[in-house]
Amino acid sequence: MAQGIFVERAEPYDPFLDIFCSGQARVDQYFRTREWFAEQSKGGSLTTYVFRAAEAGAVVGYAAVSCRNQPHPDDASDSKAKVLVISMLGIDQAFQGQTNPFAAGQSYAGSIMV
Repeated sequence: MAQGIFVERAEPYDPFLDIFCSGQARVDQYFRTREWFAEQSKGGSLTTYVFRAAEAGAVVGYAAVSCRNQPHPDDASDSKAKVLVISMLGIDQAFQGQTNPFAAGQSYAGSIMV
């Protein structure tokens, strides 16, 4: 669990996906049309998580993430590192700018990113 927020794998049949509204058209389209599930179904390593204000509670947002081996940013290096790639992240408008009561001094978005 991220600090003060409940996390679980998102499922394509989640009814909230149909009405999810981050206020960003591209983000909303990505989650509403289940683009993440189509990518995952093709054997990709993408995983989408749903973040909730409480266990089985209101949806705060969604994030589609994967892990990749990336070359070191220094071109002279041959080493690679496993990095977390956030493909898409959306916070529902109802929770944008709202303080998470379970994480002192932190917004819900901040709780997701911790």
